[in-house]
Amino acid sequence: MLSFQKFIEKVKTEIHLLCGDGYQIIMEPVPQNNGTEQTGIDIRKEQGEEMAHLCLDAYYEQYLAGMTVEEAARDIWDIFNSFEQSGVSEGLLNDFEKVKNKVVFSLVNYGMNKERLESMPYVPYLDLAILFYVLLDRTENGERTAVITNKELTAWGTTKEELLQLARQNTPRLYMAEVNSLNDVMKSFVKDKKSKDFFDEFIGEEESSLYVLSNRHNVKGAAVILYDSLLKEMSKVLGHDLLILPSSVHEVLVMAYDKTMDFLSIRDMVEHINEVEVPVCDVLSDQIYRYNREKDQVSFLIEDMES
Repeated sequence: MLSFQKFIEKVKTEIHLLCGDGYQIIMEPVPQNNGTEQTGIDIRKEQGEEMAHLCLDAYYEQYLAGMTVEEAARDIWDIFNSFEQSGVSEGLLNDFEKVKNKVVFSLVNYGMNKERLESMPYVPYLDLAILFYVLLDRTENGERTAVITNKELTAWGTTKEELLQLARQNTPRLYMAEVNSLNDVMKSFVKDKKSKDFFDEFIGEEESSLYVLSNRHNVKGAAVILYDSLLKEMSKVLGHDLLILPSSVHEVLVMAYDKTMDFLSIRDMVEHINEVEVPVCDVLSDQIYRYNREKDQVSFLIEDMES
């Protein structure tokens, strides 16, 4: 087996063979969510702006599981071609009118991204932050996005308030919400015994009372809790306020609020699952939240209990 460094060097060589002259292939560290970092590969036309940016860490995991270096390089090259043929250029970011209907939002942990947030517009939300990005393109191989930084905000002559308004309109349309019951298929992804015991306690042998809220693409789906009326309608169906458990940046777990629950133990379990089950880059929060249907508002559950 190749080391990670040898793997990325060989992938770069293989892609050079596939694309030939006229392309730049750049390997560089890429800052990720929650202070993490991955190794990215950029493939760029020397005479154009078209570029594919992919992280190689996931490909290395597939290589360790049996994928060959040649297969990894071919897959990366195919993804680049699928985006290039769409004719979408990152130069679009220079024209606000062309991207304003593609501005969307996501949720990240504020404390774990405090330094990163200094370079971009964001809106505080509980212990989280609402970030903005542009959905440049989407194909069967994935999607291409660009985070909106202070540079774009200044160039566009707009405000984070306008970005929030646009994202509230665009995100539900481009990332349609999806609600699913948490069943045994979901439980099978949980490996740690203590985590399994937690889900067994709440799910039991009958149909799950826990629901997974995300979007149809399962990407940054925790942001669906910001969608207009989604939590309100779900609380109507369940006939209760809602207990919200931040599973990851990609989804949240929701169930009917019951004041007899041991909320401190539930919060401890969320912390445990974040520590042993969720990759650091995907952790959203160790807190748990309550949606109050009378106020139509999400708040910290433990703080509500202590106030």
